Amino acid sequence: MIRNDNKGNAMKTKIFTPLLCLLMLAIVAGCNWHKSKIAAEAKQLNDECPKSLGNGMMLTSVELDHDFMVYNVSVNAETFVDVVENAKSPLASKMFSSMIVDDLDADERQVLLDAEVGIKYVYKCETGETRTVTVSSQEFAEAVKHPLKGKALLDVQLSILKGRLPMDVGAGMKMVNAEFKNGNLCCEIDVTSAGLEMSELQTITEKMRAADMFTKDDIQNDPLLNTAINQGYNILYIYTHDHSSAQAKVFIPNRDLKALLD
Repeated sequence: MIRNDNKGNAMKTKIFTPLLCLLMLAIVAGCNWHKSKIAAEAKQLNDECPKSLGNGMMLTSVELDHDFMVYNVSVNAETFVDVVENAKSPLASKMFSSMIVDDLDADERQVLLDAEVGIKYVYKCETGETRTVTVSSQEFAEAVKHPLKGKALLDVQLSILKGRLPMDVGAGMKMVNAEFKNGNLCCEIDVTSAGLEMSELQTITEKMRAADMFTKDDIQNDPLLNTAINQGYNILYIYTHDHSSAQAKVFIPNRDLKALLD
């Protein structure tokens, strides 16, 4: 005898359909609650604007735009160039995700995760140009789950810098290489166009100290430099000239760099 289970299947459908509906309603209600919490957080942050972020940046407003928390930031022309150049790197999103995670406490991170909200930084230059850096909710969740730490963080930061080389560092000088070697962050600076003789530069660099090279703000506003110092690296600047085999070097021990941060 063949048993007809259609009736049983129909009963199962009638039982599970309302359960699924209730489950979906609960999920939607939960998402709405988290979104409401995010919206309240955005309003609170917006009420604190404008707020200086340092390094020529000012947070002007914060808003929740659909599935993204949007931070609107005004920047000066010099900082805007850095933002644009850094954003060109394929590792930029990973770097920005890491920076955002580090800036939030555990509760703030969890609120964003629960609401499945991404983050957008809209940088607006004084010239009228804009650049948007987007971190999706998935990228943010991955950054929370697998944060960039230690050497992995330094490798990403160094890769972004190397992608910008050669880079003008002022006074006719260009950074042409950067690498970690023997406990040092080594930066090679080409001074060919600076109008300096190597012998003259050697005399100048012999007397250079940490305080002559950096301020506390310089270090804190440079992610790679800040991370390298906090991880115990010294800084070694190597000055070269196309028309000379000689070099001038400035070695700054880690202890002197950390003293600037105290």
